[in-house]
Order: sequence, then structure tokens, then C-alpha cells
Amino acid sequence: MFHNQLLFEIEQSGKRIYLERFDRERGVLIIGDREIILGKKAGVENNQSRLLATLIKDTTRFWATDELIEDWEGFDPEHDMSDIPKHRFYDAAQDLNTTVELATGITDFIDHTTKQVRINPLYLKEI
Repeated sequence: MFHNQLLFEIEQSGKRIYLERFDRERGVLIIGDREIILGKKAGVENNQSRLLATLIKDTTRFWATDELIEDWEGFDPEHDMSDIPKHRFYDAAQDLNTTVELATGITDFIDHTTKQVRINPLYLKEI
């Protein structure tokens, strides 16, 4: 019995965990079999859920910060953006990684720098 349990645990530990879906209306991210609420309350939009909603539109590329501004604010990045905080997207990516890590142990769900952001391809299912 111990042997069978050990084999089961080894098999389970080798399984990949993937992004299953994101319910923007509820602010719930599903990774593997875990539901993760992005924020203090389900259904309340915050920068984590806004960022993920944008990244899911095209998971195959890095999103530059000016593209994120255009998607979030609806105006051309050539517009005066002096009122937009410099690290708005970096902080949202950091917060999203922290939220995912607390729920799943995954530390690198969002791959990001101060200039670009994407969902780490390791957690995307093969198409």
C-alpha cells in the first residue's frame, strides 16, 4: 500500500500545471485545479485582473508597456501619459505573481520587466 501511494505521489508531482482559464467578471484565475481570486473580493476588478485580461488576448507575445496603456486606457501611447504611474504594470505583474505563488507555489507565472510583460509559456497548454 505504501509503495502504491509513493508511486501515485511521484506521478502527481511530475504533472504540469497549466492556465486553464480566467473569468474576468468574477476576477477568478484557474490554474490546474485551483481557483485563485485576484483581489480582496471576487468580481472587483483591479490591476492584476486587468493585466491578465490583456495578456490573455495574445499569449504568444510580450506586451510592451505602451501597448498595455493603449489597451487599458483606450488612447494612443503618443498621448500625454505623465499622469500614468511609471511602474503600474510592473507592480501589477509582481502582485499577480505573488497571488499565484501563494495559491500554487508557482513563482514565475508572469514573465516581466519594467518594459514588457507576458504569461510564462511554461504554464500555457500546447496549441
